[in-house]
Amino acid sequence: MARDHQRWPEVALELETGTTGRLIERVREFEVDAALIATPLDACWAGELFETLPVFREELVMLTPRGHRPIRDASDIALSTLVAFEHGCAYRSYAEKWYMAHGMRPARVLELGSYHAIVACVAAGAGVAVAPRSVLERQHDGDNIAIHSLGDLGNIDTLLIWRRGHFSSALNALRETLLADSNLPLPVAGQREAGLRTA
Repeated sequence: MARDHQRWPEVALELETGTTGRLIERVREFEVDAALIATPLDACWAGELFETLPVFREELVMLTPRGHRPIRDASDIALSTLVAFEHGCAYRSYAEKWYMAHGMRPARVLELGSYHAIVACVAAGAGVAVAPRSVLERQHDGDNIAIHSLGDLGNIDTLLIWRRGHFSSALNALRETLLADSNLPLPVAGQREAGLRTA
């Protein structure tokens, strides 16, 4: 970020966090210029209102206490509680879809407000959770949890979203920065330019 501040010293970024649903609503209501969200399960969420740009691919994984048996499907889960963010969190929606694809639902959902708390609860044996693998690199309870793949369902793109037609130098700078640091394949030249222009 220091590099970007030197390149665009007049751009000030303010960061706020929230569920995917809440952030979409904040952009819709012109309360924020743009948001980074996990791709929602509902393909109709954007309609004609938003422009989007995929900027990062996350791998969602199932977290269990250390020593839990391997998980191939939901019936392998020994704990009945899913530890998750509140409704509106796209990752929670993906976890619930994974359960339903195996004909099950968690008996209980324990809602918490941070990944640190979620990982701590899983490490203490209170339940299982779904989280991006990248989050685990920053957690101190990593030795007390086991990580299980969710297969193809676990590959989720993070999108930058903004209101269609909105343009500002700050938004353009943010898009350029995110594309430069993206782990997604770079689009061909025409696509990249289209991603940086607003209609």
